[in-house]
Amino acid sequence: MFEVLEFVYDSYWSLAHCPTLPALHRKLNALGFGSESILNALVWLEDLQIAANEPSNQPPEAADFGGGACIEPPTTSRVLTAAEQRKIGTEGWGLLTTLALAGSLPWNRMELVIDRAMLTPGHTLNLNQLKLIVLMVFWSLNPLTEVVLHESLLDDNTAHAVH
Repeated sequence: MFEVLEFVYDSYWSLAHCPTLPALHRKLNALGFGSESILNALVWLEDLQIAANEPSNQPPEAADFGGGACIEPPTTSRVLTAAEQRKIGTEGWGLLTTLALAGSLPWNRMELVIDRAMLTPGHTLNLNQLKLIVLMVFWSLNPLTEVVLHESLLDDNTAHAVH
């Protein structure tokens, strides 16, 4: 599934620029991705598209992206459930909190990342899988995400298109 998501991220400017899911399915199938990976990725992308369109996940204003009230940490602490701890892992939680505290991942979007992570198949995510989920969340919400965030998350020396 993650190979499919990585291909989609690298190939399209944003979620809004992706072909329809049936057309994307045909393309991915023609490229030789496995049927189960394609199906899992397309269901995940469809759910991401729905979540990205929810008002709580939209930036307050285009000019206020990355600033304002959505960056401020809540006055309460976020505690992961046991299932979230197993899925995200200690290293993954460290990444998310570091991004949030640095102002790169608004707290409301961290919730969307956690939600998306929980909807992936398998057990604990590795750090690269979680990084891809973070990128996909930003990609679905705002294709103009800072290049620095992309570069810092894509440090595995893999060639990626920076949007």
